[in-house]
Amino acid sequence: MKNHLLIFLFTLFSTTWGFAQGEANNWYFGQNAGISFNTNPPTVLLNGQLATNEGCSSISDENGNLLFYTDGRTIWNSNHQIMPNADYFGGTGLWGDPSSTSSALIVPHPTDPDLYFVFTVDEPHHDNAAAYPNPFSGSYSDNSGTVPQADDGYNHGLNYSVVDMSLQNGLGDVLLGEHNKHLITYDDAPGSEEIKYKCSEKITAVKGADCSSIWLLTHFIDSFYAFEIDANGVNTNPVISTVGPTVPISSYRRAAIGYMKVSPNGKKILVAHNTKSFNQQTGSESQDGGIYLYDFNDNTGVVSNNVALIENVNAYGVEFSMESTKAYGSFTLNGNAKLYQWDLSSPNIANSAYSFSGVSGASGTALQLAPNGKIYRSLLGESLLGVINNPELIGAAANYSENTGNGAIALQGRVATFGLPPFIQSIFSSRVNIVDTSEEIKTDLNLCDGETYTLSYENIPNASYTWYQNGTLLPGETTHNLTISQPVGVTLPYLETYKLVFDLNDGSCPFVGIANVTYYPYPAIKDAVLEQCLDYETETAFFDLNQAKNQILNGLDPSEYDIFFHQSLSQAQNNTGIISTVSSYENSVNPEILGVRVVHKKSGCHSVSELKLIVQGISKLGEDLQLIYCKEQYPEKVTLSTNIPNNEISAYTFLWQPNQETTPSIQVNIAGTYSVLVTKLNTTCSSERVFEIIPSNIAAFTLEQTDASQNNTITVLLSEGNNGDYVFALDNINGPYQISTLFENVSPGFHTVYVKDLNGCGISKKEVGIIGIMEFFTPNNDGANDRWKLTGTLYEQQPQIEMYIYDRYGKLLYSSSGRTAGWDGTYNGKRMPSNDYWYCIVLKDGRSLKGNFTLKR
Repeated sequence: MKNHLLIFLFTLFSTTWGFAQGEANNWYFGQNAGISFNTNPPTVLLNGQLATNEGCSSISDENGNLLFYTDGRTIWNSNHQIMPNADYFGGTGLWGDPSSTSSALIVPHPTDPDLYFVFTVDEPHHDNAAAYPNPFSGSYSDNSGTVPQADDGYNHGLNYSVVDMSLQNGLGDVLLGEHNKHLITYDDAPGSEEIKYKCSEKITAVKGADCSSIWLLTHFIDSFYAFEIDANGVNTNPVISTVGPTVPISSYRRAAIGYMKVSPNGKKILVAHNTKSFNQQTGSESQDGGIYLYDFNDNTGVVSNNVALIENVNAYGVEFSMESTKAYGSFTLNGNAKLYQWDLSSPNIANSAYSFSGVSGASGTALQLAPNGKIYRSLLGESLLGVINNPELIGAAANYSENTGNGAIALQGRVATFGLPPFIQSIFSSRVNIVDTSEEIKTDLNLCDGETYTLSYENIPNASYTWYQNGTLLPGETTHNLTISQPVGVTLPYLETYKLVFDLNDGSCPFVGIANVTYYPYPAIKDAVLEQCLDYETETAFFDLNQAKNQILNGLDPSEYDIFFHQSLSQAQNNTGIISTVSSYENSVNPEILGVRVVHKKSGCHSVSELKLIVQGISKLGEDLQLIYCKEQYPEKVTLSTNIPNNEISAYTFLWQPNQETTPSIQVNIAGTYSVLVTKLNTTCSSERVFEIIPSNIAAFTLEQTDASQNNTITVLLSEGNNGDYVFALDNINGPYQISTLFENVSPGFHTVYVKDLNGCGISKKEVGIIGIMEFFTPNNDGANDRWKLTGTLYEQQPQIEMYIYDRYGKLLYSSSGRTAGWDGTYNGKRMPSNDYWYCIVLKDGRSLKGNFTLKR
């Protein structure tokens, strides 16, 4: 019922003090980019005002609440407003530079929880140096910008300002008397060339061996400068360690570029030098930089023992793993970005180098250890941070990835540049987990109303355990565990902070464990009911269970809860039987009771309720209906009606389309599609029935014939405007009927053609006469074929028929008009011989029939 979020916190206490990672929980960098480690996985922040090419820094309180952030010259408070006394373009800015690798680093005062030191390092530009002691003005020779947009024309070196969080109603501001206080990291003798540049772009910090002080470190040419910060503030006299290699200021500004980090345990230092050879006139640089490892004495501040890890590269980013067992470097080699790991436990550290694959980009960029123990890499110009997921493991097992499915962070459109915000490296050490026994540090603990919990750490002999509640010492609580419970009468959600100071009493610094405990109420949800109408096409009812969410949540914010539907209430209580088909759930009984489990996303607290599913029905109206309307019946009407019994009609409403009538039935005499929507009054369930009125009619037609041939035919020509579906028969009203409109091989004589409408509108008919032509005749007075004549004609047609007979030479032998007995084979009383003769018949319809026949004797 709980969901733990990963938060790491910074802690201050009276005599000794330590860090927990909450101080480093909020990062602002790049072009208005940001992420928060107050959640796991980290949350992208879109409210940042900072836009920087490189340097940036941010700080939060011990509970992970943002305090302020800076690009080295302007400071924004937790409301993302500029602090009045830290406004670069307002004339009150700090002396860092957004184009300096580590333009700023924020360090808490060791004894005053309201005070923070903001250390800044300027970009040591060669054009500014050339103008010293006057400010440079105009555009820089290497196209790095103009004054005052990119720089103010001076090389300010290392400085610090003090922010007092009690000012501006708790939003903080820079103290007027503690603004841009200069620290000397160079030879300040008159005529010194070093005074023109003052410092490189490197800065880092770590807790001192006495557990109550901090070392602030920077670098210039061949020396490290370690400034001690204690209860009295900043000691302006640094511990100076001169150790190679030498990076000449004649190669600044490019030779000043690169990060410096101290290991979280305070024993080692990593330094990245971009180059040792930069031509200030041409702007070209050599690939002769490198990454170097040193020993650091966190008791004396001395740096020693230079080990070159890699050289002849353009180095930029460096970082240690949280347990200080591995070192990492980001650099450019032959135009490609590279990422290396070195094993600090190896007898030959430089030879333990491992090169990661899958490293994109053309430039080395920042590496930064995060509160979750992972190391993130800035991807220049991309909306993405790469990640080393397991920095303590060797080689490929460290798992570098630029895949958001494997820990990389998409910045939601905000763009990363070269830099990421550095922190006091001790933030990432001296911490213990009092929330649970996992190796991953957890500080958030969510409990539900009335729950108790036991915070604990290992029970180690001779160790001291001191517990605090909301910053107040808990008297008598000196064991390794503490049982906590929700106070009486508080309004939920309710937050308390518990802290354990754990001291081994062996001279080492104390460890700190933090638990931010929030008590949450159980979701105040309700039972719900969904009603669904029966689908008659499928004979089922499907429910979209999502439609019940508002009823169930009863006013709660849906974005804060996950809702799960279960087959029963008991399964919801046991978190089993989760329904997967939420948007189309088919009920099994009517009514059906489902279980609902509502889980608060942040706390994990959950409640269960019931969801009742009810299927509502309506009388089935029947299938879609097609009706034939014969045009001959017009204006008679047909009745369209539902199947609802008369004694139930009052329980329904009716809406007909397209005529908008609301009666149970309608009468129509126009073809078309009609529908009726029937709705049951007490359920609003509806059903629809569709009627299609199809027009038809008795066929109107004409006939076309070919006759006086060997294949006499009759063709039916249907008139326009017929709507029926027709079949055709010859001489018999009872058929057989055919679908073809063509009759062939029709015998000469009188015939009747019948056309029947299959839709039932009736049969129409027409008579036709087919003419026959005799192929021969035998005029021998035997009573058979004695005359040549037409056959098959109707008696009334004969008066309008003209007949002409010719011999082979075209001589007219016979003609007649009207009724005739035919040609007897003579011409002027003389019998014509057996031969072929030609005819021309002109019919009353204008047709002319021509051909030949044979006279046989």
